[in-house]
Amino acid sequence: MVDISGPVDISGDYFVGEDDVDSLLSGDDDDWALSGPRRRRMPGGSAGQALQRRAAQQAVATRMAQSGAVVREHAYTKARTWVLPFDSVTNVAAGGTATITSNPQMPFRGRRLSVLGSVAGFFLLNSIIVGNQPQFAALNAAGPADAFAPTAFGTDLQMDTAQANTNVSLQVTNISAAPLRFAAFIFGEAVA
Repeated sequence: MVDISGPVDISGDYFVGEDDVDSLLSGDDDDWALSGPRRRRMPGGSAGQALQRRAAQQAVATRMAQSGAVVREHAYTKARTWVLPFDSVTNVAAGGTATITSNPQMPFRGRRLSVLGSVAGFFLLNSIIVGNQPQFAALNAAGPADAFAPTAFGTDLQMDTAQANTNVSLQVTNISAAPLRFAAFIFGEAVA
């Protein structure tokens, strides 16, 4: 993941190139390091070299920040349980089939599907698809959605991980005689 802060302007004397960074970090300046607007001599030895390297890195960071563009990369730092909602928004016609898609904004791995209890008995679950990967062991085989009602147990799933902006889809069929709205959640782990 990359964060970009400030205006992106890398022109002029403020830009620090690879050669500048290498010379600052290598200590080619005869054990001298930058410290504010003046230069001072650093003590010798490994402690002095560590101080010199830290001062050089700080000088590079300061010069880069002055250029107006600060780019830093960071990894995902926390994982927790999230929910991925599914809602048909409109009613699914009696006997009709609908594909309901949700799009997680961070890597997400589903662990449990929970279908709204008041409609679970009126729908068949035809498929769960992460990206283009079906999550059922058999293709073209529908099962009752009430197997995933809120009170159901033993329905733990280990779905494929959906990367950020990868669609997760449920395909359902209304088996009742009236149009109904379908709603469900997939509970799982996501990292941010």
